[in-house]
Amino acid sequence: MRARNAALLQVIPGFASLPVYALLAFLLAQRGLPNIFALTLVILFVEVPLCWLIMLPYVRAEAGRFTFANVFPWSKRVPWWQYLSIGAPLIFFSLFMIAGLAPHIEPPIGDTLFAWLPEWFVIRADKNTFASMTTEMLLVLWVLMLGGVVIAGGITQEL
Repeated sequence: MRARNAALLQVIPGFASLPVYALLAFLLAQRGLPNIFALTLVILFVEVPLCWLIMLPYVRAEAGRFTFANVFPWSKRVPWWQYLSIGAPLIFFSLFMIAGLAPHIEPPIGDTLFAWLPEWFVIRADKNTFASMTTEMLLVLWVLMLGGVVIAGGITQEL
């Protein structure tokens, strides 16, 4: 993939996501929904499709058809032991960062650097946010996060 396409793949979805997220977060906040819904919707319906729209012409030009086989040299099969030896430490490190370190670092940084942002724009993923949600809202959020962020976003990012 050329450097220009790689740069487009990183920049365009981000620039397109910001206004869509701002609009969705504002509208959902008016209806009493947490703005984490806006983030998952933006990933699923803006970022993932834009990444595919940027990648597909490149894939077609390289392979002659819409297939990812043999186009990306880094998309070789990964041995199962590498998933365990690399993935497990990364998961534990991520859990430590999210559960152990982030609660102590986020409030001072958020209050000083991002105090100018409106309250509806900032994602607060604390226990009060989730405690105020109904069971149905949590289920919908879980499905959106799993389908949109973890599966679709992860597959798109790995290509």
